[in-house]
Amino acid sequence: MNNLPLLPVGYENPTQLLDDLKRKPEEYWIKSGEKRVLNLFHLMAKRVPAYKDFLKKNRVYKDKIKTITDFRLVPTIDKNNYLRSYPREALCWDGIFEKKRWTISTTSGSTGEPFYFPREDLQDWQYAVTAELYLLSNFSIDKKSTLYIVGFPMGGWIGGLFTYQALKLLSKRGNYNISVITPGILRD
Repeated sequence: MNNLPLLPVGYENPTQLLDDLKRKPEEYWIKSGEKRVLNLFHLMAKRVPAYKDFLKKNRVYKDKIKTITDFRLVPTIDKNNYLRSYPREALCWDGIFEKKRWTISTTSGSTGEPFYFPREDLQDWQYAVTAELYLLSNFSIDKKSTLYIVGFPMGGWIGGLFTYQALKLLSKRGNYNISVITPGILRD
């Protein structure tokens, strides 16, 4: 049971989306984003066991969250109050970790202590669209051959791996002439 939209409506064509971003008023994008946030909140409250429990412990009643103003009252989650407080399966959609394909990455955030977490292809596609918009509007990747240098650390660290995967996806999807090099952070 996975009825999560891969991308918001209209995001399938980044060239058209870029045009829409320029044409449509800011208020349109704010309302669109707020609607998406509320939909995601309600999906998570229904289908992610850990989030359902987190809301219960914090006395948040999902049916009362109807507007973005209501949503602003929902406590934020972090590594300590959420990610480290629940078993891995409970953090997943429908409590299912097994029988899925994951990319497991790590981030140390501001603490310097690595924390590992999984992500599905959905997140890679979402980042690929964002990267594509950025590269189209700032570097005209649809008109020029482009060399993208991923200077983030590679290996298990999310910045480098996530960026590399997004670039591979967008170059194939958009048929762009993009070459990617991943030297990481070492200068030698």
